[in-house]
Amino acid sequence: MYMRNVFLPMEIYHREYPGKLSLALALAETGNKVHLGYNHFIRNMACESDQEGVYFEIKGKSPEGMDYLSTIRDRGLLLVGQDEEAGISYLKFEDFVLNRPELGGVGYMDRFFAWGSEDHEYLSKKFGDSKIRQTGSARSLFWGDSGKAFYRDEIQDAYENHGEYILLITNLASRNNLMSERQMKKFTSNAGYGKDFYEAYSRRQTWEKLAYPRIVDLIKQITRETNLKVLLRPHPSEDVLQWKSEFAGNSKVTISKLGNVAPLIFSAKHVIHAGSTVGLEAMLSGVSTISYQDIVDYEDYPMTANYYSTKAKSINDLIDKLHSNLNYLPLPGFDKAISDKITSSNDINLVRSLAGAIDSVQEKSQLPTSVNGTSVSSKSDKSFSRRVLERIKFGKSSYSELHLHKRPRLDIDMVIADASRLRKILGIDLEFKITEIGESSFTISKYR
Repeated sequence: MYMRNVFLPMEIYHREYPGKLSLALALAETGNKVHLGYNHFIRNMACESDQEGVYFEIKGKSPEGMDYLSTIRDRGLLLVGQDEEAGISYLKFEDFVLNRPELGGVGYMDRFFAWGSEDHEYLSKKFGDSKIRQTGSARSLFWGDSGKAFYRDEIQDAYENHGEYILLITNLASRNNLMSERQMKKFTSNAGYGKDFYEAYSRRQTWEKLAYPRIVDLIKQITRETNLKVLLRPHPSEDVLQWKSEFAGNSKVTISKLGNVAPLIFSAKHVIHAGSTVGLEAMLSGVSTISYQDIVDYEDYPMTANYYSTKAKSINDLIDKLHSNLNYLPLPGFDKAISDKITSSNDINLVRSLAGAIDSVQEKSQLPTSVNGTSVSSKSDKSFSRRVLERIKFGKSSYSELHLHKRPRLDIDMVIADASRLRKILGIDLEFKITEIGESSFTISKYR
C-alpha cells in the first residue's frame, strides 16, 4: 500500500520540470505515489481525490485565489507550498513582497518551504515558525555540475548549432506582453494585486519602454562589431513575434523561448542580463555574466544579479568588454549575499531534504480566520462552481500562446528517459513505474 498521494503541479515547465521530476523521484523513493504535471490537470485530480495525501502549491495564494485550495483541503489533503521565485532575484526581499501578493496566503498552508534564511526569517515572523521550513528549492539543483550532467547532450547540441554566442535575456513582460492590457488587469485583479503593485508596475513599464530600443541597438551593434552570435531569450510572457520583426534577415540573431534555458547558459560565452533569475543561475553555474541595466538611464528595482555582475555603462562599453575575452565572474560579496537567499544549489541531497520535509507533514495546521483582512472561510471558498471545475479539468487557457510557451507538451518517452538520467545523478538504485494520466501529466511510483 502506498504511503500517500502527492500532487506536484507545474506552471512554467522550463523552469520547474527538472527539479520537480527529481523531487517526484525522491518522494517515490520513500513510498509515495506522485502525480506530476500540468497544473490545471493535477489540481483537478486533487479536487476530486478521496484518498489522503499532500498537495504542493506552486506559490502562496492571495485571499482572492483560495477557492480551489479550500476544496482541496476539504478533500482531506494537506497543503504545502513553495514560491518558485522566492525573491532571490531582488536585492531586497521586501521589494519582492511588494510585487507578490500571493505571499499573503502562506498562512493558509500547513507548511511552506523557504529557499534560504532571508525568506525564512520574513515568513516566520509573519506566519509563525511552525509553518515555515527552510529547505532550499529543487529548482536550484541544476545550477552547476548537476545541470551540466543532466543537460550534457543539449549543451553539445547548442555548441554545434550556434557556435560561439552570447545569451541575452530580456524581461520586458510589461512592454512586450502577450496579454492585452485588459487581460493583464483582469489577471492581476483576480490574483489580489493592489495599489502598491500598480505603482511599482507603472515604474517598471517606464523602464521597459526605455529599455526596448536600447536592447535593439545593443544587439545590432554586437552583430556588426563582433564575431559573436546572439541568442535572445525573451520572458515566457513576452511576444516573440515582436522581437523577430526587429531582426528579420539578421542571420546572427536567434530568438526563441522554447526548451529549457539551462543548456544555453552552460554553452554561452557570456550571459547578458538585466537582473533576471537566469542571470543568477549563470553566476552560480560559473558562467560569465554582464549586466546591461545601466545602459538604460532610468532607475528600476535593485536586483541581485545586477548588483553583483560586471556592469556595462554604455553599449560601447559592453562591446569593449566582449572584445576583451575576459571571463566576468561575480563581484566580491556575492557568495555571502546568495547564501542568505539560497540554502543550497547544485546539491543532490537537496531534493531528498525537501522530500523528507513533505513526508514529515502529518497534521493540518489551524487555519487563520483571515489573511490580510480577507476571510478565508467565505462562501466563495467553500463552494467550487462547476464552471471553474470544468475549466481546471480540461486545462483550457485563455491565452493560447502564453499557455504554449509556459506548458509545452511533455511525452512519456521523454519523461522516462529524463527520469533514468536523474536516477544516476541522484544515486537512486530503484526502478520506477511511470504512467501517463493526462495532458503532460504522469504518475510516478516505485515498483513493489
